[in-house]
Amino acid sequence: MPVRNFGPTEGLDAEDAAKLDALRAAVQKGIDSIERGEYTEFKDAASLRAHLAAIADKVLKGEA
Repeated sequence: MPVRNFGPTEGLDAEDAAKLDALRAAVQKGIDSIERGEYTEFKDAASLRAHLAAIADKVLKGEA
């Protein structure tokens, strides 16, 4: 059986194509933010966990 190579959006229905477009836009937004220096660096995994825990606490308390 022959194998057919599909282009990036060939064979996608409209819903899947829209999801792919949204994903590409989100990725570009993230890249743009990183290029502008809009990110936080953490010295180690424990610092990252503490940061995420603080955010989770705010969300759970309805403060975020």
